[in-house]
Amino acid sequence: MSRTAHRYEPGVWHHITVTTATRRPLFTDAARARILQERLNAARRRFALLCIGYVIMPDHFHWVIYPTEPGFEDFAAEQIQKGGRYADDPAAYYLLRIVEEVKRGTTQAIRRLARSLPQQIWQPGFWDRPVQDMRRLPDILRYIHMNPVRAGLCSRPTDYPYSSHNAMVYDHPHAVVLDRMIWEQLGIPSVNRRV
Repeated sequence: MSRTAHRYEPGVWHHITVTTATRRPLFTDAARARILQERLNAARRRFALLCIGYVIMPDHFHWVIYPTEPGFEDFAAEQIQKGGRYADDPAAYYLLRIVEEVKRGTTQAIRRLARSLPQQIWQPGFWDRPVQDMRRLPDILRYIHMNPVRAGLCSRPTDYPYSSHNAMVYDHPHAVVLDRMIWEQLGIPSVNRRV
């Protein structure tokens, strides 16, 4: 896949949405949801991303990330040194490479659990909404955390286990590593910090 619509720009947050093939509800299964959480963490480490929020829905996930300059520089240097397929314009492919790694790692791990799944697990591509104004991030986090409520999966975001909501609001430990200091910069108070 060689989409270039998702261009890396220093200083820009990204609201990423990735959907399963034919909107199959793969992530109603707790083991699969945990695999996706692990792959988000692995991508965060591999690409030196900041992450402030996510939600895993049955047939898609939302992820709010900030690709750091050192992470991009490492990726670009690696591609140029190897003569990789992204060497000519690493900025045009950096976000694509991050999402490809999440998809590939999740697919491999899920297939080890159940070989009866269809050939294609993810839809091609992904949606990326660049966020240049950090003041929009609290609204985006509210939107993604309310997804399970709007879908009828729970009555309150607090009740949904595959979301950053409880980590953000209640300071609960969480499966996905989150950059909590950004929440304070955004003025998002946690219940525990207010007490």
